[in-house]
Amino acid sequence: MERTLAQACFGVLLSLVLTGCASQAPYGTPESTAKLVADLSLSESPELITPADWISAPYGVSKPQDTVSGLLVSTASGFRFVTYSEQRYRQAEELSKPALQCGYIWKGEHGSELLHLFTDDKLYLLLIREKGQQQINATQRSSVIQHLRALGIPLLTEKDGTFFRETGNTTRGISKVQGSWISVPDSEREAFNPCKPQEG
Repeated sequence: MERTLAQACFGVLLSLVLTGCASQAPYGTPESTAKLVADLSLSESPELITPADWISAPYGVSKPQDTVSGLLVSTASGFRFVTYSEQRYRQAEELSKPALQCGYIWKGEHGSELLHLFTDDKLYLLLIREKGQQQINATQRSSVIQHLRALGIPLLTEKDGTFFRETGNTTRGISKVQGSWISVPDSEREAFNPCKPQEG
């Protein structure tokens, strides 16, 4: 049976599965927002603060990566990735224009897939989730996409193709056959930057 694009992507990013624990970062109250603004030395309150798990990885064949749990915080030109420890908000990373080149939103704004963001040398996988749970928060996911649109970031969908390709090598994958999980040959895939025209 022919695999869907999402299933193929899962195969590429199997070792990058987002399994982070629920963030303990408080958010959504005037007190927590004020503390976040103070801890990060922001000039004003962000328009968007949402729980998120994320991974950043270089392009190529995926390797195991640690998942980070925290908050995704909007800025005037992109996002801050914020963690929370010892009762303090800490900026782990910032992803802003022009480094933030494009995003991939699968079927579109109203969906339940991961979001992917791309820079010149790596990709980000984002799980915008319910507070304290692993389910995707469709409303907050839509808000993140709307912020990207407002920034003028190009957003790609399945209609635009994909961001991974086969390398020509074969690896061992895991498949369920007649109720049992078995090791089977699988085509190795690598991720690439879809924001740039691909050669050949």
